[in-house]
Amino acid sequence: MRDGADGLLIAPSTITDQKTLSERISDDVPYVICDSHIPGTRCVTYVGEDSYQAGRTAGRLMADMVSEGRVIALRSLPGTEHIGRRVDGFLDVVSELLSDGAPIRGLFLSNSQINRIAPAVLRHCTGARPRMIGFDLVPENCELLRKSTIDYLIGRRPEEQAYLGVQILYRHIAMHRRFPPEIIVPIDIVCAENLDRYSTRLAVEEFALTTG
Repeated sequence: MRDGADGLLIAPSTITDQKTLSERISDDVPYVICDSHIPGTRCVTYVGEDSYQAGRTAGRLMADMVSEGRVIALRSLPGTEHIGRRVDGFLDVVSELLSDGAPIRGLFLSNSQINRIAPAVLRHCTGARPRMIGFDLVPENCELLRKSTIDYLIGRRPEEQAYLGVQILYRHIAMHRRFPPEIIVPIDIVCAENLDRYSTRLAVEEFALTTG
């Protein structure tokens, strides 16, 4: 894969993408990976979250909300290493809450689809609503957060990842700069109380990127 490209910014999703990268991208085309870390590639650098620590953050939030009962961690999209690492981090923190047969008190979804799971959970639960944590500030998730249907979202700053990725490619290609193997972007803990402030920050960043 060259087609006149001087560099590529890639956001792969699955382990299968690793094979595709190694087979289709010409050796003389530099690329930056963002969003999900796939080891074993020859990328200039990876820009994105530390998935394991993101999962541990979600686990800490859940442990603070739930003192007893059963906690469920759902993993979707088989073959996605970064999502599996989130689950690993989460379970390492809340393992003491995982008691068989106890009422479900907490639910963690390791990707952006909490908006599809939460309504079904609420339809079938009795008693107090389970505490719920998901990832990504897509509009559907933000609406659930605003209504206090879920408790927290973990924001991964995708706009910042992409912006940094483009900057790195430019500096690598035009200025021959070298970069460390990983550049970790901080995650954000977003709740109903700070959602509107967070959304305002994203709107300002998007405006700056499109007009700068």
